[in-house]
Amino acid sequence: MLIPAVVPQNLNLKEMVGEFIYSYVEKFVGDAMAGKITGMLLDLPHGEIKKFLYDFTYLYQKIGEAVNILKQAQGVQQQ
Repeated sequence: MLIPAVVPQNLNLKEMVGEFIYSYVEKFVGDAMAGKITGMLLDLPHGEIKKFLYDFTYLYQKIGEAVNILKQAQGVQQQ
């Protein structure tokens, strides 16, 4: 996977990563949750973001963890 060496001035690095991973997240969780999950992944420490950019197994693991966190939060809110 190649990440462009030149970052356009109007697009920051988090936005670029978000745009890159969004389609993978969407395929895994669907359109309704993709934005939220992508945002959660972008809030991870930089080391974890770097790791999932190079290891898609790790990306899917982190997506699954984020989905579980959201489901737990929704369960708590409904009680």
